[in-house]
Amino acid sequence: MHKIGNRRSYHGLVEHAVEIDWPERFPFAESLHSFEESGRHSRLTKNNPVEIGIRLAANRWKTEALKEVEAMLQPIQAWRRVLLDSYVEARQDEMPEPGHETYPIRMPGWSIEELRKAALIAGAIDGCCAPRRKRRTVSPLGLSLRAAVPLFDGLGGGTRAVLVRQFLRDLGFDECSHLEWRLEHKLVQALVLHSYLPDAVPVTRGFAAALFGQVPDNVRPFLNSEFPRGYVIKAALGDSSGESPNGAGTVAIQRNPQEGALRLPEQLIDEEYVIQEQICIAQEYRIHSLEDLVIEDLTFHRYGGGSIPGERNAPNAFVQSALDLLPDAMVGGSLLAWDVALTRDGQFVIVEVNFSGFHPVYKRGFHCSGYFHDYNWGACDTARLLNHVARRDDVDVVVHADAPDYPEENRFYADVANWQRRHQETAALVCSKP
Repeated sequence: MHKIGNRRSYHGLVEHAVEIDWPERFPFAESLHSFEESGRHSRLTKNNPVEIGIRLAANRWKTEALKEVEAMLQPIQAWRRVLLDSYVEARQDEMPEPGHETYPIRMPGWSIEELRKAALIAGAIDGCCAPRRKRRTVSPLGLSLRAAVPLFDGLGGGTRAVLVRQFLRDLGFDECSHLEWRLEHKLVQALVLHSYLPDAVPVTRGFAAALFGQVPDNVRPFLNSEFPRGYVIKAALGDSSGESPNGAGTVAIQRNPQEGALRLPEQLIDEEYVIQEQICIAQEYRIHSLEDLVIEDLTFHRYGGGSIPGERNAPNAFVQSALDLLPDAMVGGSLLAWDVALTRDGQFVIVEVNFSGFHPVYKRGFHCSGYFHDYNWGACDTARLLNHVARRDDVDVVVHADAPDYPEENRFYADVANWQRRHQETAALVCSKP
């Protein structure tokens, strides 16, 4: 345990305390021993792959032990290394003067081993060629309930979701396109998003890997030191985690601290729980995107009803900027529901992203945002989704409630059609105003 100002840092992967990184120590020595013992830059953990890259870049990417640290460098792809050249110089300017022993260090930190594993997934995503947007060219696009009846089989939730499933299929989307990457798993998702959107996702770690080998009495002190600003424990697979106080799983884990950490997981998807850095949330939003565009009028307060036409501009812009940085294979054919927090200091943070499509484990089957099959507002929100594509691709999307022998679903299809017209009429009135 090492104290830096009023913040604490537990370094489970090193035997010595933090060393301050002085400018005169550059370039770093080229042996593995001196590489490991050399200091690090502010706000980055010692084994952070970006920090390793910074130190190697400062040494012109030369080291006698490069092969021995190759595994650590996996998360840094070649195109990202290029970006580090200017970053190194900028970080040199941030170095404290000798004697400033309380220079802040970024806490908490990501797991280097988990980042390495996630880098393999990100590499597979980067290597996948897929169109960023699939444009519907045939009009009208008819959505008949009678034609959708076979799609009831394989739904992971309620039958109202069948309309969205049918719609995505008719757009040519593959509901299993993200299956091999397991992005519905909260740890995998956080790590992969972090590789493309640094600092946009709270630090997230696998519970079992973080606590494996800890004695029960040391679990809480360990978590408090690793996450000095607080933490939440969530099930890695599941939904509605935000509706439980301090995260689904936190209370249960605190009753039995070793629960969920009895075995060291071999793969990221073996983690049953995740630990996530706690965020000081001023407001939380649910934002929806279809492929490369945010659906403008499908943004709401995560907890609370009603439209927020003026307020949604800022969170929409944040998610759009995130979408623009994600690779084609993640964006193309996607219907995403983003849970985004506005912090008390005015920053946006991605809490998690809900991927529509086939989920192989938790409630096995097709899943989409609960906003689309909500009992009260599902028809209204589904109509917004259909109208978004109608505007985007200049096609008519027509819903047919033609299966009265399925009364509940038939009524839902009819309600969606009615809401489509209401939204269109409202938009026309807005456009006609001087």
